[in-house]
Amino acid sequence: MTGVFINYRNSDEPYAAALIDETLKGRFGSHNVFRASRSNTPGNDFRTQILGRLRECTVLIAVIGNGWLDTRDAEGRQRLFQSEDWVRGEIALAFAEGLHVVPVYVTGAAAPQAHELPVEMEQLAHQHGVRLHHRSVGTDLERLAAAVERWVPDLRLDALLEPASSAPPWGLPSALLRPEHQVVPFEEPAGRQGLKQLAAWCERDGSAPVLLVTGAAGQGKSRLARRLCERLRAERWTAGLVSPDSPSSVLERIRDVVRPALLVFDAAESRQEELSAALTALGALARRPGTAPPVRLLLLARRGGDWLDRIHVDDDWAAEVHGSIETLSLSAPAWDQRSREREFVRAMEAFAARLGVALPSVRPQAPAPQELESPLDLHGAALEAVLDLNRNHENGSAGTEPDVFGRVLGRERGYWRRTAKAFQLAPADLGRFDQTAAAATLFGAADHAEAVRTLGALPAFRGAEGWTMVKYIDWAQSMYQGPAALSALRPRRLGEIQVAQVLIRHPDFLECLPSVSDAQAFRALTVLGRALARDQRVQGHIAAVLRTAPDRLVPLALDAVLALEEPAALVAEIAATLRDAEAAVLDRALDALPQRSTVLAQLAADMTRWARTAHRARADADPLKSALSARRFAQRHNYLGANLDEALAAASEAVDRFALLSRTDPALVAELAEAQAVSALLLNDTGRHAEALVAGAAALATYRRLPPGAERRHTAGLATALNNQAIRATRQGDRQTALAHAQEAVDLAKGLVVADRRAHLSLLADALDTLATVTADRGAALDVGAETLALRRELAARRPDAYESQLAATSYNLSVLSARAGRLEDARELATAALAHYERAVNRHPGRFEGELAKVRRALDRLDPTEGSEEP
Repeated sequence: MTGVFINYRNSDEPYAAALIDETLKGRFGSHNVFRASRSNTPGNDFRTQILGRLRECTVLIAVIGNGWLDTRDAEGRQRLFQSEDWVRGEIALAFAEGLHVVPVYVTGAAAPQAHELPVEMEQLAHQHGVRLHHRSVGTDLERLAAAVERWVPDLRLDALLEPASSAPPWGLPSALLRPEHQVVPFEEPAGRQGLKQLAAWCERDGSAPVLLVTGAAGQGKSRLARRLCERLRAERWTAGLVSPDSPSSVLERIRDVVRPALLVFDAAESRQEELSAALTALGALARRPGTAPPVRLLLLARRGGDWLDRIHVDDDWAAEVHGSIETLSLSAPAWDQRSREREFVRAMEAFAARLGVALPSVRPQAPAPQELESPLDLHGAALEAVLDLNRNHENGSAGTEPDVFGRVLGRERGYWRRTAKAFQLAPADLGRFDQTAAAATLFGAADHAEAVRTLGALPAFRGAEGWTMVKYIDWAQSMYQGPAALSALRPRRLGEIQVAQVLIRHPDFLECLPSVSDAQAFRALTVLGRALARDQRVQGHIAAVLRTAPDRLVPLALDAVLALEEPAALVAEIAATLRDAEAAVLDRALDALPQRSTVLAQLAADMTRWARTAHRARADADPLKSALSARRFAQRHNYLGANLDEALAAASEAVDRFALLSRTDPALVAELAEAQAVSALLLNDTGRHAEALVAGAAALATYRRLPPGAERRHTAGLATALNNQAIRATRQGDRQTALAHAQEAVDLAKGLVVADRRAHLSLLADALDTLATVTADRGAALDVGAETLALRRELAARRPDAYESQLAATSYNLSVLSARAGRLEDARELATAALAHYERAVNRHPGRFEGELAKVRRALDRLDPTEGSEEP
């Protein structure tokens, strides 16, 4: 552990010690700076606390004023030469333990001479010090902080990490379930080896620097990460969970680390700005001369997906790190009845021991198993069983909620009522308690000022005095500890139920959403999306508030969709918001959509229809906006594979409009090329193959009219058009032209991937897939196909929603190539993999990919060795 210990005398310039404490706390975090009068915990032996903390620190700052050397006791004896003098003992121990000792001379104090000091302190006379003068206090304190940072660079990094939590109020049921308190000791479910895998990833040379661990709520991601951090800290790593809303200026310090570090980002799907800064710093670390220590970022999220691609990085090195993110999935435990009962009893015994409850000799039985049951589900049931046995439990009724966490929340509210008097909030106003807890979960607050503003916007606090909100903030911080001024109810499922119930009881609660910051609004919409998926009674509330500020809130809601494991309910709320929106609102919402997302594909297509209708209805319709609207309609419906004839008509309209507009504005030539390319796709998909080949050739010719060094997106457009034209040429039997187009597309895509791997890896996979299909040499085709498959697996691991169907298609294509080369066992294995991928895609999106699934099944039937083998 690292830290700074401030050594001082209460009788000699104590204000200087307080100033130093405030400065270093702000820079390194309060948990990394020890000053006895602030840091000692009441009720504990101060001697043990002081000496124990000193041994954990790396730097001791000795505050020396004019009276420091000659301070005497009541009998006139010089304190420094008394064995029980704490100043002497702390400095002597610091030298003995090898700490950096920094004397700070306050307002003209002289440095002591060696002969004026006890023998064990003589080295202090030779230590380079820092001056602190009232006329230059700001500059002097900054110099001191910078010096500390030079000696211990990792201290700044350690300031990112959540401090160790103090003991919570154990009467609060949720506190017993929080992962940081480890009431139920960590134990991996049978069959999982997550800790072993993560430790190997951290310690192995050449590991990808960033790993995403995904799993449904309650699968134990946070507990697993905390156990990993404990293990690595014992091996002298800097390791811990990064505090939410960490500033970019601190995250940049990752590039300066001098020892191994593991930084864990919990709820990573809602922390894109922080991850952008962290990835940029990792890129800078990779460029650092010499050998840098291993630094690992561990991202915890309920799912992967498009949110990963929304992490913005400008630096090429950072983009390479971004493109190398690997994924590890935690599935539900494969419990049999015996192991499930054992886990239930283990959790019950831990909760009972913490609460002082005697368990009966015949233990309550675990409830009936649930589908995809998580460890948290079982622990919640065990907690409820213990609370039911607790005769002294005063938290009131669990209520009649069908969900165990809803019943735990009923007891939680009972505890809130009991605390009202202690916080001078009696008589208890449950509406204010409810809304404070819901706001802490929905919005959070980085600092006290934001917390006051957030509570002040809630219906329950309208017209309330500022001191009232301060009392409720103090209450919330005591109940739900964390680094922020307002921290969410945890486990998160408990918070999501609380939010849903508050919305049902207080329909005007969300009226405050437009007034909070973008970061708070995005967090709120993510939580609301999860609450809505669990409780349909929330339906309509989100759409109502989105309509109040659609330009700002709809793009944030679209981003929130990408972070959800069950996004359909939030997508429906967004659709309800936009269905009758103005053209300008729809255009801005369309600009915010990801280029490729299966989960948003239908909404995107619908939005283009509504936008096109809105533009046509305007008497003063802008020709350029109308052209863009028509092309968007064609593109989105082509991706969806629906209303193709109507989409083709829109594409033709876009081509005609852009052809006319580009005559007077050459900047629109690229837009014309894109419209022609979309038209060619739709002609092909509607069976007009010869016309598609002509339209594709026109698109290529238009792209080639663009000046050399055109924007990267136009180069990507050309590569895409070449790839699609190669496919059309193959269909027409012109393999020579197809091969030339496919090879050029691959060459362009490889150049784009070098510049930005994450943005263009899918394009390269598309081009390689086509090249494998048109390559005549079967061995070479298989090599290209294997390269394609590796890229598809990488893409699908990051974003299964967008890329698993493409992984299935490539697996099937490579199965065909393997069968043609006589490698029938490989062909069967690849076709089986394709079938599994398509089945998952169909389960995720009913009605999609049914034709592809049937094709793969037919191929497997033909490859069945019991039926005879032939090419699929």
